[in-house]
Amino acid sequence: MSSEMLTEFERRLSRLEGQLSAKSAELDRARSQLHSLRQQPKRPRPRRGGPLVGLLLVTALVSGFALAPHSPAQPKQPAAVTVVQAPYVVNDSAGKALFEVSEHPRGLKVFSTTGEALYLGTEKGGPGLIQLLGLDGNLILDLSSDGFKFFGKSQAAVAFVGADSANNGALQLKNNADGVVVDIGVLGAATGYVQVYPKSGKTPFPIPNYLKGGK
Repeated sequence: MSSEMLTEFERRLSRLEGQLSAKSAELDRARSQLHSLRQQPKRPRPRRGGPLVGLLLVTALVSGFALAPHSPAQPKQPAAVTVVQAPYVVNDSAGKALFEVSEHPRGLKVFSTTGEALYLGTEKGGPGLIQLLGLDGNLILDLSSDGFKFFGKSQAAVAFVGADSANNGALQLKNNADGVVVDIGVLGAATGYVQVYPKSGKTPFPIPNYLKGGK
């Protein structure tokens, strides 16, 4: 609450206390008058209005409270934001890493209870990257602007799905020695092809094993 709002609230509270004191004094005077009237000897036609005056004063007192200015509702303050500087690691109740935030490169790595991890972040100086990591940090899946890459136990890429240099769809399968064994793609604008390796025939005239679409 600002100092100006606090000062205004104190001013209104002081004014309300003054009104309450004045009304209380009026009520005391009315009670004193009523007591005096009761102490007087009875007359053939008793005066009326004493109790009515007290009732009117009580009504005025209640009305004064109802009409008294109220302090406006204070706006709800936003919740405080906790700022933590990277890099840092958050552990679970068992002391194992739950997730890790890195700065170079920027990213978030979430760990399973058995050690596998999912990385969401960026490549070093590059675009976004998603990686699925197995035990001991072995790479299983890599998703980047190039496409999907799948890795075997030897950490060599064994499959690729993405786009070629002409922005056409492409699929490539490799062996565990990183050698291409199957190529699937697009020729021209709308002709598909499949090529498998190794080629037939012997050097110097190897014959490709090739399947091409056609009308």
